[in-house]
Amino acid sequence: MNATANPPTTEFTDRSFAISRTFAAPRELTWPLELPSTITFDEEGFGTKLTIRWGVLPSAARPSMKATRACSKAGRARSISLPITSRKRPKSNPMSTASTPITSADDRTVVTTRLIDAPRDLVFRLYREPEHLARCWGPNGFWNTFHEYDFRPGGHWRFFMHGPDGTDYPNHSVFDEVMAPERIVFRHVDDPQHQFQMTILLEERGAKTQLTWRMCFDSGEHLNAVRAFIVPANEQNFDRIEAELAKMSVS
Repeated sequence: MNATANPPTTEFTDRSFAISRTFAAPRELTWPLELPSTITFDEEGFGTKLTIRWGVLPSAARPSMKATRACSKAGRARSISLPITSRKRPKSNPMSTASTPITSADDRTVVTTRLIDAPRDLVFRLYREPEHLARCWGPNGFWNTFHEYDFRPGGHWRFFMHGPDGTDYPNHSVFDEVMAPERIVFRHVDDPQHQFQMTILLEERGAKTQLTWRMCFDSGEHLNAVRAFIVPANEQNFDRIEAELAKMSVS
């Protein structure tokens, strides 16, 4: 009776990280082994796909390209691929269809963008109607009292943002552009130590909206001083916007 034997296997365990992998390896190989490896980095959106490919060779063999190709043809090569991102993913939200990648366009600018499962007209309506914006503006734990919201070029936006510890933060901005339903630009002007221009872009993606914030600060030094707060705060603000849009879509 003819039978095909299972290939011999060797187990690898890294006890410090409790990692265990079993892979096929000819038993006639001598130990220790040399593992000629190829590492590649491929862009995937705002992340990186890391691929590690290795071949199993006896210790007497030199890891030449010829030997590596021979090892691969012999079926002894193995590879793993891992997606790597530069930040934590936000908590899942039924309105969100993508994470919020963060990039720096230059040394004064932070860009936050997210594909939102809501039509563009609805997203623009959230910015047009202050009763909705007041409920979701700012990072987690903050709430707002709007005193003036003149949503037109040259109009003023004055409000207090109330912090989780009870601190009140006065805010005054002036709208430079309001182009329904695709573009809003305003300048934060009340604090000479914290001035920036915000450009909000709303791009149609079928029945969804690509919402992008571009915050341009007066100096790179200022941005560096507040970056550790601004980046996660913007992500939290996007989460709150999505939650308010979900309520608006069923009202």
